Amino acid sequence: TGDTINFTTYSPGNQNFARDNSTIWHELGHGVMDRLMGDYITLADTGGLSEGMADFVAQMVVEDVTKGVPFAGKEDFRIINHTAFNLTNEVHDDGEAYGGAMRDILELAMEKYGHQEGLKKMTDLTLEAMRLTRNHPALTANGWFEHMLFADTLGSPVRKSGDMGALVTKALGLRNFRMDNGEVADMRIMVDGDTLLTGQSVGSRGNPNRVELKGNETASFDLALNLKSAGDFQFQYPIKVEANYNGGPLEGAVKWVGEENGPQVFTLNNEKEVVHFKVAARAGCDFVNRPDGSCSDFVYIKIYNNGEKDPVAKKRFYVRVSAAE
Repeated sequence: TGDTINFTTYSPGNQNFARDNSTIWHELGHGVMDRLMGDYITLADTGGLSEGMADFVAQMVVEDVTKGVPFAGKEDFRIINHTAFNLTNEVHDDGEAYGGAMRDILELAMEKYGHQEGLKKMTDLTLEAMRLTRNHPALTANGWFEHMLFADTLGSPVRKSGDMGALVTKALGLRNFRMDNGEVADMRIMVDGDTLLTGQSVGSRGNPNRVELKGNETASFDLALNLKSAGDFQFQYPIKVEANYNGGPLEGAVKWVGEENGPQVFTLNNEKEVVHFKVAARAGCDFVNRPDGSCSDFVYIKIYNNGEKDPVAKKRFYVRVSAAE
């Protein structure tokens, strides 16, 4: 922002993130993107590319500094995830898919060429793709990866033409991404029977359901969820569905009915099944996080493949509660 990098500590219980190396390198990643990709670039999707690539710049620094040697906390980085493309509705979750896919490509490169050589090739390819997308007027995920593949054909002093293309394509297929815009897997959540939850619909971060409540009043919403596999990306049943009220980033401001009981958990056994569940907000706020005295919060809905501990898909359902007159 204005050529500065800003860090925010969200609560007294958090560490000072301006002293955390991985956070510093993430924010530096935004700076590298800004310098190489220009002041006039426009991200045409959710902006997940920005968050994911900042995570990936940090990952490249970590790999170079540590030379691949394990260390305490390495597996806790956000970039180490199973989040797939087209199965989220919020920029930071989209960023997990971007960053995770880039890390997948890096891992394949280091496996094929050795740690340092693979890291050099992937770093060079990434920075060249950034240069080639400078001031792009409407950069999408397809546009980004197309530029990566084009940069691969050009080669460089540290890469032969074609060294990386097959690795890029392989990694994307496992992340529910198709360069040909073909059919991809889907996670559909219908709200009250008539609203499909997306990144722009009512119930999204920028357009939360606004309710005015007082006393013992509540506002409830009926959600219906189903999944569909496609191509190389197949959901692994039985699937665990989790609707969580606490624990997510900046989660916990709204007084949700039943949140004291922990997350709602359901099982999907096949694609024909639909999970129906209800979420409800009470009057008042656990804490106010909006200037007008209201609170905005979300239910974090996550999908876990059979036997996996990390979600493969996740969407956020937002509500904003204010006091009724």
